Amino acid sequence: MTTSPERGCFQSFGCTRERRDGFIEVNAEVGIEIDRRRIVCGDFRFDCCRSAIALAVADGLEFDSVFAHNDHSAAAVLGALNEAGLWVPQDVAVVGFDDVEMASYTCPALTTVRQPMRETGEAAARLLLDHVRGSPEAASSCIVPTSLVVRGSTSRPAPD
Repeated sequence: MTTSPERGCFQSFGCTRERRDGFIEVNAEVGIEIDRRRIVCGDFRFDCCRSAIALAVADGLEFDSVFAHNDHSAAAVLGALNEAGLWVPQDVAVVGFDDVEMASYTCPALTTVRQPMRETGEAAARLLLDHVRGSPEAASSCIVPTSLVVRGSTSRPAPD
């Protein structure tokens, strides 16, 4: 899997590409180049994500953090890391995306990017209504702000 980073990925979904590309871009802005061979792809199934991380560990891929496409995938990562004898966040930090209720109940509780579901739904409805009404200023997309929710699966960096 590490030699074919696109295999098994859901590249046709805009959200997966945008999250991956955003992750790479933000790291580049602070001088960290992400080797695309370190992007381990799976799908959105729990067992597939767990297997992808187990395979990366078995292949000897060294990593100290995982940014998962969603909280469900991140929960699978937590399980695979635990099975491999790795400690979160001491050995590997894990971050999910969405802030679903389950994220606060994992062990350790999952650091995640909160995606405001209500606001996202409202924005989608407005876009759809504008499109159906034929509004000349109808946007094709919009960005709903997110926020980081820090919990136990990451540790705060030491002060400089």
